[in-house]
Parts: sequence; structure tokens; C-alpha cells
Amino acid sequence: MRMKLATVTILLGVAVLAGAFPLLADEDGGEHSRAKKVGAILAQVKVKMADAVKKAEEKAGGTAIRAELEAEDDEIVYDILVIVVKGETVSAREIEIDAKTGEILDDEPYADDDEGEDDDHDDGEDDDEDEDDDEHEHDD
Repeated sequence: MRMKLATVTILLGVAVLAGAFPLLADEDGGEHSRAKKVGAILAQVKVKMADAVKKAEEKAGGTAIRAELEAEDDEIVYDILVIVVKGETVSAREIEIDAKTGEILDDEPYADDDEGEDDDHDDGEDDDEDEDDDEHEHDD
């Protein structure tokens, strides 16, 4: 089962990689130019995604459920989300691994980007983005 999950994770990572660089296209949408830029990035990658996933799983003591290759400026990193289950406690860790060296750059608790945002339900709480709360707060 774990092998299948790792395979799925790797396949997901490849799928993400295939579409991860839409902003690299020229203003005219030049696919050839984008392919050259992605090729140049991939030529710098020395660590296989499968190896990075394994390292992240060993570091966190869990199972990777997402792996993405990200390129920004001169940094190329794998961003790997690992789920850790200890008894009844489930947590998540986000681990960044340098795709050129294999060095673990960051290991921190996973913070969902949506965390703390309004869930769009009218709960009577006055929160930033739920205008309905303000309107219905005093309706009786």
C-alpha cells in the first residue's frame, strides 16, 4: 500500500510539474519558449523526486501525500506535505528539500493557506469577509 501511495505521489508531482510553470510562457503564449525554460530548470535538478519524498517521509516519520517541484529565483525545491499519525493524533509537516543538493531546507508544521479565513457561513460572528454576519447579526 505504501508503495502505491509513493507512486501516486510521484505521479502527482510529475503532473504538477507539467503544469507548474504557466507563467513562464512568453506574452504571446510561446510554448516553445516555456518548454526551454522548464527544460533549463529541470537540467539543474540533481535529486529525484522519489528520493526527496523518501527523505521527507523519514525526517517526519510519516507518509507523503503531496510533492511539488517549485522554482523561484535561483532556488529549486521540492515542497513535500507529509502526514504523521501517532496513535489517535494526526498532524502534517511541510518539508522543503533542495532539488539540487538534497539538503532539507525547511521542516515546519503545515499551515493550510485557507486557515483562519471566513468559511462563508452565517455564524453570527463579525468576521472580515462574511458580510452576511453583519447584516443578520441583529435580525430577530
